[in-house]
Amino acid sequence: MRCKLATLVFVATCLPAMAAVPPGNRGVVTGRVQIERGAEGTYLNMGSAHSPRAVVGFIPFGNEGSFPGLDQLEGRRVTMSGVVILDGRPTIVLTDPEQLKPVG
Repeated sequence: MRCKLATLVFVATCLPAMAAVPPGNRGVVTGRVQIERGAEGTYLNMGSAHSPRAVVGFIPFGNEGSFPGLDQLEGRRVTMSGVVILDGRPTIVLTDPEQLKPVG
């Protein structure tokens, strides 16, 4: 019984994130970004990691040079657009600088 309840709670907590930006569809999100560099590339975290509406932008390793002024975006509001995939949480893979624009 506990396993069923845990599964139900897990599914219920995932629904708001999926409803915010449906995976497999093209989406546009706006918010404050925090930049985190990793071994596979650069992550642009939008929202708290525990927030059901958190979205991540991902720039694959080696493509960071295509995004001029990337370091100046830390803490600023930006708009990201692209196809949303579900990789633990909603993720937009950024391959073109036109997909990432500062707001204001």
